Amino acid sequence: MGILEGRNGSDDGVYKVRSGKEKAEDFGRVFSWNGNTILEKWKGDPCNRLNGTDGIIYQPFITEDTVLQAFVPDICRSLTFKFDKETQQNGIYCLRFRVDKETLHGIDKNPDNWCFCHSENMTHCNVNGIISVASCFEGAPLFMSNPHFYGGDPILQENVIGLKPDFEKHVGYFDLHPMSGASLQVRQRMQFNIELTPWIAMPTFADASYAMVPVLWVEEGGDLDSFTRTMLKLLDIGIKIWKIGKWFWMFFLIIVAVGGIIILKQRKKSQVELLGPRPEDDDISEREEKDGPPPDYIPYD
Repeated sequence: MGILEGRNGSDDGVYKVRSGKEKAEDFGRVFSWNGNTILEKWKGDPCNRLNGTDGIIYQPFITEDTVLQAFVPDICRSLTFKFDKETQQNGIYCLRFRVDKETLHGIDKNPDNWCFCHSENMTHCNVNGIISVASCFEGAPLFMSNPHFYGGDPILQENVIGLKPDFEKHVGYFDLHPMSGASLQVRQRMQFNIELTPWIAMPTFADASYAMVPVLWVEEGGDLDSFTRTMLKLLDIGIKIWKIGKWFWMFFLIIVAVGGIIILKQRKKSQVELLGPRPEDDDISEREEKDGPPPDYIPYD
């Protein structure tokens, strides 16, 4: 059995992904992998689905509440990621996501993992911190975990010497630009382990203690190129200018509207004054009352 057999300098296969034309959150979602829209590795359809993207591109408009998924061909399944913290990469604001803890839980804590269980006896799949990938490696008793069994049950570390779990060193992550969904930095970390159990048929292992023995752990990573980082910085600057500018224009429009109302009121008042009685008409009325009607005035019967 070769854990990374055929992986030297090779690609992950042929993906067909959605464009996100109708729904932005569908951008980059895997539709098929190597011509298959569903896998035939696990016990049930929920585990065989190609959920999420290819782990390189993600949907735009990401928030802290966004739940992301990515298909990982190395282990023939999808993983779920949730927000961890805000951070920066080269001065660019981004959101850091890590594998959801429930993804590595046993079926007693996460019943949705039932179809990933390699054993017919479901109680064998109640250990937290490891997931079986036997179906991806032709039935070999292989399990995946965080390096040094970080976050796993204590039993995983009891029979292995030299483990020093460290959150920053042994838990993978990726930093995303929230507006575009671009990955600024990616660190994928996983450990492959072999299940060791007593085996009477071989005297050497007849009295062996149960252990999950680490075989190797792998870290894959990447950083966004300088040109794209510059483009993202310009995008962020444009957004900041728009946020500031929209308040300026709103204030400007309010001033124009208030000024227009004041001018209209002044014009209306001026028109009323112009249309009022003339001073000379008042003098004529006063004279008529004092001297009586003019001589040629003839009353009408």
